[in-house]
Amino acid sequence: MTEIPYKGSSVAHPDLIANRISFMIDPLAAAGPHIKAGLLRALAVSTPQRNPSFPDVPTAIESAVPGYDFSSWGGVFAPAGTPRAIVQKLTAEIGAALANPDLRKRFADMGLVAKHSTPDELGKFLQSEMSRWRAVLAKKP
Repeated sequence: MTEIPYKGSSVAHPDLIANRISFMIDPLAAAGPHIKAGLLRALAVSTPQRNPSFPDVPTAIESAVPGYDFSSWGGVFAPAGTPRAIVQKLTAEIGAALANPDLRKRFADMGLVAKHSTPDELGKFLQSEMSRWRAVLAKKP
């Protein structure tokens, strides 16, 4: 394989669709519309579970890459020292928004899976991600 650096998906997609490059790893949110239109073929998702919006696309684990898990995620952050009452209010409002069926559908249409958590749960998740990726980087030659 030869890496070809692009400045984002929107610049790379035309080359992939025109078969000027063989494949790319791209978020479903970016590639999803082209997959649904039949312009691109999804080979695998990088998460341990299949994506509910693309149930026929196997995982990389199912496609013979044992243990592969490269999940992208997003979080909502506030400046350090933000008063606890404000953090609690933001957490509640975000939870209410993520419970909205219209928003969940919009996320699903993009191949995104919405998950609400508490600040403590996000903190624990961040710690586990940092430990996991620190171990991966330590193995790099």
